[in-house]
Formats: sequence, C-alpha cells, structure tokens
Amino acid sequence: MKNKLFIRANSGKMLRVGDIWWYDDSQTAMGTGKIRPCVIRKIIQITPNCVLIRIVPLTEWEEHFALASELVKVEPNKSNCLTKVSALDLCQEQPIPLKVLVGRLGTLSEEKFRQMLDAQVL
Repeated sequence: MKNKLFIRANSGKMLRVGDIWWYDDSQTAMGTGKIRPCVIRKIIQITPNCVLIRIVPLTEWEEHFALASELVKVEPNKSNCLTKVSALDLCQEQPIPLKVLVGRLGTLSEEKFRQMLDAQVL
C-alpha cells in the first residue's frame, strides 16, 4: 500500500488530496441518496488497479457547529467553488470507491486542509 498525493484513474479522472469533488452518496454505506460535496483527504493505492479514497463530506454550516471540534468551517471562494458556507464533518470521514465521484468542484485551501487534519474527533 502506498499513500499518494494525486492519482490518474483509469477513467481519466485526476484526483488530488485536498480537491473538492461531488460524490453520489447513495452508493456508500452512509448514503442519503444525494449528490454531495466532499474533500479528498487521502488516496491509498493498494494495487495498480485498486485505489482507496478517504473523503470528508461537506455539509451546510449552522452556527451551533462552532462549538464542535470535529467540524471545520469553510467559506466559499473562487478556489473551492462552494456556493454557501459549509462544514467539513470529520465524524463522517469514510472510504469510497472511485466510481462514486461524479465531478470535480474546486480545491480546499492549504490552510483549511491543515485545519481539517488538526481537528479533533472525540
């Protein structure tokens, strides 16, 4: 197994750690049947044909989230292409198959990515 910062999948998708992608969560274990944004947290190449992608979903920000250490606030900007204030929900971090990624949205800032890595999940 090898951790990677980016990978070009057989499908032609170029994935980078820190990128924001739309994913179809109806095909995941915790799915709600929606297309949701997520941040690629880790890419692990298990074999040449088997890639594990760990994501952190984004959800709409609510003010009471400020009290939770496992939620990281993300403001929309030109780089991340989000349309509303969002939260990275570290309690929902999960592995997903490549096939559920449906389109690239933008990129999380390096500062926010570090903040996500440093956030504590209790």
